[in-house]
Amino acid sequence: MKGLDLAPYVPLALTTGASVLVPANHQYEEGGSVLSSAAFGWGSGGARPGPVIPPTMAGCAARMVAIDLQDAASANWSHQLGATVDDSRDWRNRIFRWFAVVNGNAQQLYPWDRGNALVPRAFSASGQVWQAGGMAFGFGQSFVRDSLPFLRFHVPTVAFPMVAQLSPGNANLPASTNIVLYVDTQTGAIAVGMTGAPGVRCFFWIEASAQFPNF
Repeated sequence: MKGLDLAPYVPLALTTGASVLVPANHQYEEGGSVLSSAAFGWGSGGARPGPVIPPTMAGCAARMVAIDLQDAASANWSHQLGATVDDSRDWRNRIFRWFAVVNGNAQQLYPWDRGNALVPRAFSASGQVWQAGGMAFGFGQSFVRDSLPFLRFHVPTVAFPMVAQLSPGNANLPASTNIVLYVDTQTGAIAVGMTGAPGVRCFFWIEASAQFPNF
């Protein structure tokens, strides 16, 4: 597998609009900083050293996600527990970076919502966030199951890799509530889980790396 993991690649030209997210070259080059180190050298066989990121893990995919859990009745939510958020590709074995804004004011709508043109919108050029809401950002992964005991997934006894999590601590959600985007390890889809009745509207901006090959 070593030859496959360290195989050179030819990136698409920037003029094609291709993503240029690639591993730093010394994460994989023979004689580079990682593979020439005493602790992480890679011989003719054996397991891939932890810090090695294959050059073929090149590219990036981004998604915009709006989840409305504002109403007190869950029947009126945009997504139910375990609902699919995106299944346009296999999201397993990736690293995620995410940003989110959260709105706890029922009168404030998404900026593209034409329901009431006079209501203040979600985002502001001044950097303000929704009234009674918050803003959060972080990283996630879809390699290994990754859970906390108070989170709810669509299979109550099974944990899943988390893409993003909103909680009282990072996004001013009500006590004992959580919203989590996760990857279903059986299907590769991104799905949503929630605990309690968050009473908020959320907007996520998610960026995902390419899949890690030969994992």
